[in-house]
Amino acid sequence: MIPLTRADVESLWERLNSAALAVKDSNRATFELMEFYESLDQSDRGVVDQVLDEWVLSEDDYRRFDAEALILHFEIRSALPALRLAMKPLASAKE
Repeated sequence: MIPLTRADVESLWERLNSAALAVKDSNRATFELMEFYESLDQSDRGVVDQVLDEWVLSEDDYRRFDAEALILHFEIRSALPALRLAMKPLASAKE
């Protein structure tokens, strides 16, 4: 079996997100990503987990939402440092 790469994850997300937006069902990509993640072995999940860490800090709302949804649903503890980093600006926000 060929190991999953970061590029594979990004490509999959692009396809799923584009298809979901085309049918005006933005949550569709999230659920399909969850199904995909669930089907992975531990090694491939590690690759996805690294990508999710980056997406949590992304300025792309769709990527950030999907990352947060997967992290919460699968309780991905390795994402805690990225989540803390993402929360820093919120702690100092005045609004």
